[in-house]
Amino acid sequence: MTYLRPHNHVRVRRNRVMAAVAIVIALAIGLIQFSAPYVFPTFFTAIAKPFWRVRLTTQEGAFRSSAAILAENESLKMQLRDIQAGYASSTMAMIDSQYKDILSMLGRASTSPRQYILGAVLARPVAMPYDELTIDIGQNDGVSSTSLVYSAERVLIGHVRQLLANSAKIRLYSSPGEAYSVLIGPKNVPANAIGRGGGQYRAEVPHGSGVAIGDTVSDLSLYGRAFGVVVSIITDPSSPFDTVLFAPPVNIYQMRFVLVRR
Repeated sequence: MTYLRPHNHVRVRRNRVMAAVAIVIALAIGLIQFSAPYVFPTFFTAIAKPFWRVRLTTQEGAFRSSAAILAENESLKMQLRDIQAGYASSTMAMIDSQYKDILSMLGRASTSPRQYILGAVLARPVAMPYDELTIDIGQNDGVSSTSLVYSAERVLIGHVRQLLANSAKIRLYSSPGEAYSVLIGPKNVPANAIGRGGGQYRAEVPHGSGVAIGDTVSDLSLYGRAFGVVVSIITDPSSPFDTVLFAPPVNIYQMRFVLVRR
């Protein structure tokens, strides 16, 4: 006959007790879960919540020094002031520009009302053939078929090509085939400005005339108003002439108003 050792009897008894306790606990948990299903989630959430808070505050930098927090707060305040100042400045500039435009349109104002008539640009070269403009003033406003046209900065840009009662088409001197007599540089070298389109001109001057990039091109009027600025010079050793390329100091694609000389 085989007998178990005493310590084996103790081990078997202990295992049976632990199995019985586990069964009782499982039955109790099942009963509680069945009768009150929110007890355990609430219990475990309450236990884990402090640990979650510690983790979140660590990630969000809540343990930073008070000096760092104050410095960041001051930096944010400065950024906000800069944004507010920039917005106020741009808003005031826009309002001032619109106010002046409205006054000009209502009163057809100009600095020399006896000589010039202010016209609004209705169509620009993008929507027109060649380099042409359509403006909202015509014969009824005092425009004639021989009127010259200037930008708002008093740069000579073209002449009236077609005149109607309340509108006119303006041919810019930069239109291909157009020509206008000009003076180039401080030595007033005479030349013919030939339109190349897109607000560009070319002219031929004698080689060695002293014309340089950046020189002003002016018209032949008494006041010698600006007509363009030299942007390039092409020299051919075999030719006695240099080709001068220049453009007006205004953007013809962004003009909103023009001055028409009576």
